[in-house]
Amino acid sequence: MSSNFNKVMLLGRITAAPQLKSSTSGVTLCTFTMAINRRFRASDGSQREETDFLDLSVFGKNADHCANYLKKGSLVFVEAHLKKETWKDKATNQNRSRLGLVADRVYFLDNATPIAEAGQTIADPEISQAFQQMPAMPPRVPPRFQQPMPAPPSPPIPPGEYGEIPY
Repeated sequence: MSSNFNKVMLLGRITAAPQLKSSTSGVTLCTFTMAINRRFRASDGSQREETDFLDLSVFGKNADHCANYLKKGSLVFVEAHLKKETWKDKATNQNRSRLGLVADRVYFLDNATPIAEAGQTIADPEISQAFQQMPAMPPRVPPRFQQPMPAPPSPPIPPGEYGEIPY
């Protein structure tokens, strides 16, 4: 069994419209930046807040959904993993690397509506027409319990209290 674990969980807002790209093999890639605020108490006792800006990459259908539903200011919760990227710098001919974030799941926490419905236009008329034909999504409602929980079982009767049970 492996003892390795690589998971990052982030909650923040999108800083700009996500960028969608496609590779020659047909895999879609969506990149966006998240702003994450962090509050802490400084050494002098005052409350401080810092903002971290993190670049994320999303692949496949998740990339399509992010490009269609996310916009600047959208609140998202992201489950991601760290991935080391390496390349050779063309100017200095040195090896470079950075630690990137690849999103595995992106949860839209705002009332997400397709960008076409939000008043922005899509250049492809087929996609625009598909958005117009989509039925409206019902609001997310948490499941409700229809029946009350059953009563807990009665405690066991100690032997001899009500007599012996005949066999």
